[in-house]
Amino acid sequence: MSDTPTVTPMAEMPTLPQVGQLDWGPDVNDCLVWLYEQMAANNSMITELQAQVLELQLRKDYVYDSALWIYHNGAPPSPDQQVRANTSTIAQATLLDFRLIDFDGMSRKPLFNHLSPTSIIRICDWDDPNRYARFRVLSAPVFTATNAEVGVQLLDANSTIASNAQVDAGFFIDARGLGI
Repeated sequence: MSDTPTVTPMAEMPTLPQVGQLDWGPDVNDCLVWLYEQMAANNSMITELQAQVLELQLRKDYVYDSALWIYHNGAPPSPDQQVRANTSTIAQATLLDFRLIDFDGMSRKPLFNHLSPTSIIRICDWDDPNRYARFRVLSAPVFTATNAEVGVQLLDANSTIASNAQVDAGFFIDARGLGI
């Protein structure tokens, strides 16, 4: 597949016969032939562009997943359904401690198994998405029997997240190494 679709330069459309003229004859045929040629050229270009869009849609550089936890500003380790940071202010965190079982009772260990230094974590207040902190993962998680500890570096934050707030943790995982 070529990088750029081939486009036939559009020649000028033949002059249409005047309305009311009795015999449109060959002028009408020339116009119809020209229109069909233009449609065929555009259809091949559209088909080529659709193939390129499909190729981009099938190429997955990142996979996104999210889950619900309760953020608490206490020190790790996180008890049931919580995520905590190693500082009392999430925007200063260098370590996030997630309980492997999220607020909905699902084990998120498979998700944490795929985190790498190319992954991004975004934690935002469930009721106010303008309150968030976004981190780059620095290393693969360290697992305890019940939790995943993730070394992180703050990318940006907007406002604070209150302790005991429900939070949506979004994970952008580099899929190029996952064989997806």
